[in-house]
Amino acid sequence: MINLETIKHSLLSINISNIIFDPSILFIKETVLTDPEQSELIISNLIKFMNIIDEYNLNLYWNDDLQQEFYQNYYATIKKYRPQIHSSFFQKLFPKLIPLNTEGYNECNILSNFEFCDELSDCYSCFQRLVHFLIHHKSLIGYFISILQNREDFVFCCKDCEGDLMLKPHLIKEERDVFNFLFNFLLINNFPLKDDEINVKDQKIKSIINIEIFEKNNFNEIEQEYEFTEDFWNGEFLYSEDEDFRRKSIEVISTILMKPDTKLFRKHKLKGINFEINGKMKPIKQYDIYQEYRLCGVDVTPRLLVTFDQNKIIFIKIINSH
Repeated sequence: MINLETIKHSLLSINISNIIFDPSILFIKETVLTDPEQSELIISNLIKFMNIIDEYNLNLYWNDDLQQEFYQNYYATIKKYRPQIHSSFFQKLFPKLIPLNTEGYNECNILSNFEFCDELSDCYSCFQRLVHFLIHHKSLIGYFISILQNREDFVFCCKDCEGDLMLKPHLIKEERDVFNFLFNFLLINNFPLKDDEINVKDQKIKSIINIEIFEKNNFNEIEQEYEFTEDFWNGEFLYSEDEDFRRKSIEVISTILMKPDTKLFRKHKLKGINFEINGKMKPIKQYDIYQEYRLCGVDVTPRLLVTFDQNKIIFIKIINSH
């Protein structure tokens, strides 16, 4: 069964990083904490944020400037007005922070039309140095944005440096937004898998597939069982540096699991060849990874070999040419 608890459990052994968060989520002024209406809104957002990073085993980038700013100007205030939240910081948030050395990276003119509260200008100066570093060193970032931010088109631009550097983050407002980031992070960071044991490969691939299915199925669970053969783990698919090929292969696998009779991908019967399961011979179907892929007029489309055993789908292997 593919459900939310299965996904969360599979993520516990995977080190997920490349995430930052808007300073206004955590850096909360005394004027806000003493205002009942504002305080309830901001604190609720903070609790939701901490629960998400805890439940999905997320790690977040941080720098010494932000840490110093927090302890000097915000820590005592939160401890005074919200002691229960203060204790949660140590239990959930701070062990998840990954400090980056951003020394040498100035504030830069990096954020297109970025708006923030004037009261938090010092926090955002620290934050901009962190983002400046990430623009130069990372290609994939998840960004928890505050409820105070209403924009949907954040782009981190490095305008004061040579070259057209920019970083478009995956925005995270709600729990559902985490899935898009997780899928891309796992797809990029967990390949190739050459040095992993088969059970580790199985867990990593299934994490990506289950996330893809859960999101595409409108966050509803499905009961479909599936497994991979040893031939599948020995295939080139796992070690390919072609990200598009990996992404497309995951898409085909996920679609078959959701709709076993799908017509979205061309499929062919492998004549005269069967797959043995528990002493019984099962026919093999081949699904094209790409709809059109020809070289000198010859069909060289990579194909996914699949067989069906009662309620289970078995992925045999991916072959790259015919």
